[in-house]
Amino acid sequence: MLTKIKNYIDAVTSRTERERKIRRRGGDGTTYVYTLRDFERQECIFVHVPRAAGTSICQALFGHNAGGHKTVREYERIFGETFWDYFTFSFVRNPYARLVSTYEYLRKGGHPAWPSNREFGEQVIGAYDGFGSFVLQWLRPEKTEWPLPHFYPQTHFLTLDGELAVDYVGHVETIEEDFAAVCDRLGEAPELPEVNKTPGERAPLVSYYDADAVIQRVQEVYDADFEHFGYLWNVEEANVPPESR
Repeated sequence: MLTKIKNYIDAVTSRTERERKIRRRGGDGTTYVYTLRDFERQECIFVHVPRAAGTSICQALFGHNAGGHKTVREYERIFGETFWDYFTFSFVRNPYARLVSTYEYLRKGGHPAWPSNREFGEQVIGAYDGFGSFVLQWLRPEKTEWPLPHFYPQTHFLTLDGELAVDYVGHVETIEEDFAAVCDRLGEAPELPEVNKTPGERAPLVSYYDADAVIQRVQEVYDADFEHFGYLWNVEEANVPPESR
């Protein structure tokens, strides 16, 4: 009897999560919408890895921010067996480039709907003397929990028990081609906007990795991403698509 009650409560909770719509008012005056409704309508689930063009993809396909930065484990809980019936997809990015994007994004305030982004940029990133200092002193390989989703390895979002759990993984390095493949699968043909981009000009990527210790630390923390998604260890080849190996 207790098992039946628990199953019923879980089913109701999952249905509520699938149907609800969350609106967050950003510091820029914009209202940002998060909802899973279009996943059911289009019979797909997009797993949004932070700083891997996910906001642009969400806006193009759904017109809102979809489910935010949920993991495949969370989506499996919410959708149950339906998770395995839907077309599931995501996009990933070279770990060197993704970390620099995360650093600059949060340093400059992050997402206006999430005050924790700005607080982290001011209180944590602001306490260090540049990217290298931040990486070596704060980005510790022994950490298993991170204060923001942006720092979790991409495998954290996309794997179950060490195995990739989505049908398709696109790459930021080949986003036009890979996004077109997703659109073909969904029967959609939207333009891909460029949104949520880090403001301002950025120095060349290699200038952030001017010390071997910094490169090694990123490799230690994100080794699973390099291996799982086929990215090159050489920072000078960070923009080379994995398929070019």
